[in-house]
Amino acid sequence: MERRTVWILNLDAELEWSGQAVSADVLSGLPSVARAAALDLLGPGDVLLGERVEPGDLGRAWCPTESTRARFLNAGITPEASPDLHVVRRANERGTWSQHGLVQDDSHWVTEASALDGLLQSFPVGTRLRAKRLFTVAGRGQLKITTGSLSEANRGWIRRSLAMGGLTVEPEREVLREWSMHAWLEAGGSLKLGSPVQQILQQGHWLGSMPATELDPDDAAKLLARTRDVADVLRAMGYFGPFGIDAMHVRESNGATRFLPLTEVNARYTLSHHASGLDER
Repeated sequence: MERRTVWILNLDAELEWSGQAVSADVLSGLPSVARAAALDLLGPGDVLLGERVEPGDLGRAWCPTESTRARFLNAGITPEASPDLHVVRRANERGTWSQHGLVQDDSHWVTEASALDGLLQSFPVGTRLRAKRLFTVAGRGQLKITTGSLSEANRGWIRRSLAMGGLTVEPEREVLREWSMHAWLEAGGSLKLGSPVQQILQQGHWLGSMPATELDPDDAAKLLARTRDVADVLRAMGYFGPFGIDAMHVRESNGATRFLPLTEVNARYTLSHHASGLDER
């Protein structure tokens, strides 16, 4: 008899790593389209944790963490094989990708207040920047700042963020289009690639994804190359399972448009996992 899969859709895993409170029912707070995309990960016969448990059930999480492992074990469910949980966390930290050079060329990773002060002073007064914490989720954990006019609230946010492990600072840009690429890395090291997708967002809210038919072939090649670069690092770290990378077309402050082939790495499932053509669960 095939083992049934019981899921925990902990879409707020990054909040757990940040030491913040997480919800036992994060799905209820999602817009209907995002909730449907998350539930689409479940295969025939799969259920969410909280429904009737059967002997032999196997536990699977959106992103394996200490709390999902504990919840499965408390329910008498064996969690499926996953990378070491420290590896999963490290694979989702912004600092990891800065250290490997897999960031845009004007992105800066800082871990100390003195380094941040020096960085901010290197920009002309009035430059608009965006600071991002070690972990971000659904737009949270980010702050728009303007050099030369940091408020006390801004400084407090920055101090707390540095205490969490560090900050990425990069120019504030107008986002024109957002793209992503998704893949599955086997425990043995082989890589299965999905197809690029275009992310549909409105005021930061995810509305869905669609095939990236309008992505320029040269940009698609850059996106693919970055996906393989990320896979190489993940493989070396001991990570296996699903991952995705985000990319953007942006307008710079001088009016020029630019393609950024890697703006974020998500070493976990994503809402566009199946839209990319991947069927691994």
